[in-house]
Amino acid sequence: MEENLVVEMKQRIEELKVDLNFREAIRANKALASPTRLSILTLLNARGPLTSTEITQIIGIRQSTLSRHMSMLKSAGAVVERKDGKSILYSFDDLSFVQALGYTRAAIDLMGSEIN
Repeated sequence: MEENLVVEMKQRIEELKVDLNFREAIRANKALASPTRLSILTLLNARGPLTSTEITQIIGIRQSTLSRHMSMLKSAGAVVERKDGKSILYSFDDLSFVQALGYTRAAIDLMGSEIN
């Protein structure tokens, strides 16, 4: 009886891990679903850390628009921020983001195995 409970709990933990990874994959893909967010990522990847003022000037968007996009990019793990004096510098966190995108592949593989 106790062994069954342990097995069930282990299975549920694995299901939760898959569910969390799937959510990360969705956030990562949503981050790429906007030309503006893709432009921000491209800029940060090419130029390195930038302030929000620099990003808005280069891309040509309003601060409020940038704030909305940065929120989604940070949530997806694509962008990190660090304080530099009074400024906040944003940079592309490619390692975390690539890992989140890797969950997309795992989710597709998992769903494909359930179809077969």
